[in-house]
Amino acid sequence: VGSTGYVVSPDDNDSLSSAISNMLNLSRRDYNRLSKDARMRIKTNFDISCISKRYMKLYSKCIYNTLSE
Repeated sequence: VGSTGYVVSPDDNDSLSSAISNMLNLSRRDYNRLSKDARMRIKTNFDISCISKRYMKLYSKCIYNTLSE
């Protein structure tokens, strides 16, 4: 997720606690930057047109693989 948040391993309570604490203690400037970056990441990677293109590409690949068998 880069500059948009934290990633913690499943069942790693200490890392999760640390990440939550870090988020709660962000300065206003860092909070605003993180929020802006997160919104941009969502718009870029999960916009409906982006997702639909990915599904079309996946479906085309599946169809091609099925027809070539």
